[in-house]
Amino acid sequence: MFTNYIKIAIRNILKRKVFSLVYILGLGIAFAVALMLSATAVNELTYDDFHANGKNIYQLYFERHRPQQIEIGDNMPIPLAPAAKSELTGIESVARIATGGAMARHGDKELGFNITYTDPSFLQMLSFSLIKGQPGKALAQVGDVVISERTAEKLFAEADPIGKMIEINRNGEWQNYMVSGVTENAPTNSSLTFDILMNFQNFPSYAVDKDRWNNQNHNVLVQLKDGVSPGVVEKAARSFIFKYFADDITNLKRDGAKPDANGQYIKLKFLPLSELHFSKLSSIGNPVSKIYPWSLLILSAFVLFIACTNFINL
Repeated sequence: MFTNYIKIAIRNILKRKVFSLVYILGLGIAFAVALMLSATAVNELTYDDFHANGKNIYQLYFERHRPQQIEIGDNMPIPLAPAAKSELTGIESVARIATGGAMARHGDKELGFNITYTDPSFLQMLSFSLIKGQPGKALAQVGDVVISERTAEKLFAEADPIGKMIEINRNGEWQNYMVSGVTENAPTNSSLTFDILMNFQNFPSYAVDKDRWNNQNHNVLVQLKDGVSPGVVEKAARSFIFKYFADDITNLKRDGAKPDANGQYIKLKFLPLSELHFSKLSSIGNPVSKIYPWSLLILSAFVLFIACTNFINL
């Protein structure tokens, strides 16, 4: 009987060629559009969820109570990360992150790349798997760099880049760095992307600002220990803030700022990695409104509804 249904359907399609083409093509296009919209929405909603330690990773940001408003900022002073790691219980690991661009060359190939200055812990905290190189040793030395698979193909073609030197133009001067690792390319739904990873001590202002708490110029990610909530660490950070930001607090009081209910003028806060892509608090990546992917899903459902309704009417 099912075979007869197929024969009847084919006979009717051949009998009304133009009519059949219109509704089959229309329904096919509608399904294709709905699939593309849904795929884009899913890609947005799954941003940064590939990190194995993701549920314990947060970005640090400040909440300052100024006289007229509460100011939010995610730029951190260079000494904050190591001080937080050693003084705040509950923090498993920290990684400073700053980005820039530079020309790099190997042999006769010279190209521009995105540079991310970070700490060796970056590759332990986040799931950017090493294809080549030894985990724990990559980026351990100031003169080491880790490159993405895409960068390796551009500079070395099919040759093994491990142990080889590349030159990077920094402040108008070509400097040699040794490739100590190659990572998989970052997924399309990653807030953190890079071509070359360099040890954070190569960050242009590191030497000048490594002991200064009043110059904030990079981001910090922290990984909390299992079972530790950010609220517990935020509470413990009160004395940490009073210790290192006493001058800032004095200036806020002088200007007439009012503290919060706990008497804090400056608070160290934690933004979950899962919210990085959708939060205006973060300057990492290109944050978007969470309304965007849900709007795409609603639109795809609406397109399918209209197409199916037209199909039934025809």
